[in-house]
Amino acid sequence: MKKQVNYDVLTECIIAILSGFILIIKVVNGSYLDYVSPKFKILLIIAGSLLVGIGMSRMHSVWKNSYNSHYKRYLLLAIPMLMLIIPHNSIAASSLKNNYSPTQVNVNKKEKKPSDGVNSDSDKRQKQSGSRNKSNADNSSFDTSQKDNSTAGNPKTDSIDSAKQNKTDFSSLGNKSQASDGNTQLSGLDTQAKKITVSDKEFYQWISELYNNYAIYAGYEVSIKGMKYQDDSISGDKFAIVRLAMVCCAADMVPCGPICQYDKTGSLKNDTWYTVTGVLENETVGGQMQIKLNVKKVEEATAPDEPYIYPY
Repeated sequence: MKKQVNYDVLTECIIAILSGFILIIKVVNGSYLDYVSPKFKILLIIAGSLLVGIGMSRMHSVWKNSYNSHYKRYLLLAIPMLMLIIPHNSIAASSLKNNYSPTQVNVNKKEKKPSDGVNSDSDKRQKQSGSRNKSNADNSSFDTSQKDNSTAGNPKTDSIDSAKQNKTDFSSLGNKSQASDGNTQLSGLDTQAKKITVSDKEFYQWISELYNNYAIYAGYEVSIKGMKYQDDSISGDKFAIVRLAMVCCAADMVPCGPICQYDKTGSLKNDTWYTVTGVLENETVGGQMQIKLNVKKVEEATAPDEPYIYPY
């Protein structure tokens, strides 16, 4: 009896092999980052390899006779494959309108709220006199404690050693800053000129650093690139300069970036990429500290090679 092609198996093999190769190619060229975060890279490689393996292993059944043909059901599997093949543009920030929140993406590496230990500039001025009195009292207590413990060792030497352990010498870091988690070196810091130039690859890391260590960088001139974003909570002369943060996949993206105060905000276009230069300040919104840039200059810019950021 003449063998006939089993279209059920053939369709299954073609779709499995093509889907597997598409996944692997997406990982190799990096375009998978448009859909999921980098933590899924290994899983995608494994899934792609398994699909190719399944397709190849079923090839021997292509010439086995089949009396009932159900190959059309496999065409449903071609839908996600086609979605991966069809070119698409990056998601615009305006399509996620009203999803913006400066604290929605976790920038608290030290497991504390950004407002913990950091008051807004206006609050600091109101409490300044009280802080001086408390500081004087603490200094008086410290001096008394040193005198009481003078027989236990050399106070002068102990004080110098303690200062060496606790002091952070930012001038010795040159153009790099030790991030708040103690593991990552951030570039673009000029402590002498009090300037920070945020690179495309360190956008999220610097946002996290500025929140966690605002007291260190207050008053610095910050240059940062992102999309112009506004929603119902950001109006008037304010806008946000954002990148879209993908925690897990494209479905959970949120606009992430600092608020900017600029008297020419109305002349800027939503979803357009700009490089914003401004002085780092803060304000209290809803009881939480929020960093803000008092804008000095805005320049239109080109989108980075990787438009999204991946916090985790």
